[in-house]
Amino acid sequence: MTITLPRTPAAFRVSRWPSWLSRWVGYRATPQAKIPMYIALVYAFIGVFGALSVLQALFGRVEQLMHFHVPPIVYSYGSVVLIAYVVPESPMGQPRALVGGHFIGALIGVCITKLFLLLPTESRFDELLWLVGSLCCGLSIVLMQMTRTVHPPAGATAVLASVNVEIREMGWFLLPVVLISSLIILVLALIINNIQRQYPIFWIRPEEQKETKTDDIESADVNAQDDASSSGSQTAVEVEVRSWSQSEATLTIYEAQKSANDKAINNV
Repeated sequence: MTITLPRTPAAFRVSRWPSWLSRWVGYRATPQAKIPMYIALVYAFIGVFGALSVLQALFGRVEQLMHFHVPPIVYSYGSVVLIAYVVPESPMGQPRALVGGHFIGALIGVCITKLFLLLPTESRFDELLWLVGSLCCGLSIVLMQMTRTVHPPAGATAVLASVNVEIREMGWFLLPVVLISSLIILVLALIINNIQRQYPIFWIRPEEQKETKTDDIESADVNAQDDASSSGSQTAVEVEVRSWSQSEATLTIYEAQKSANDKAINNV
């Protein structure tokens, strides 16, 4: 079973936004041209280096966050940046999977870990740690599949919530940390990947691509109809003017003939 969302309202479709804005959220009216490999590698390096640097500077230098004993980086994000900046066209690296998958992984990991921490002794918890980590990863993958947010590094986030002591001690605070980390990577990906590439391919549903193409076709049809209507109106006006000109010419000939006949009668 998968959870699906209704069709995006027309007012929120990026195909209707100004071109200078829609470009930075991944919309292209025409297919994006491929760039040489060496340029793609440069952008990938900038994205990976920049994202990890920002995350470590945020969680390793901000005193308010250090108070909660947040590690400089949640280790699973090392593979997140690879997907987001090296293969940004991957379905598993799109915003829905990037943000939703990690949040689900962290949520399941914390919930299962908190449940097993209710065991009488810590030694008993350590004995069952293999079971805790397996349940966290397995259940998070099932839920990600149901919500169509499959993101491989999110499975590692779920496991780290149980087996890594430093992250386990964060408890529920892991959820906002994961959410902030995912959003930072997403924002940087929107900037770096849209300079000469395209990201995301879709935001919520893959069907958005088809809807966008449909909108473009409908818009083109409307423009064609308007052009046809305008052309038809112009043609009608031209026909009317031509008819009026012919009538005027006929009237002039009739008056000339009548004048000639009057003169002939007078002469007689």
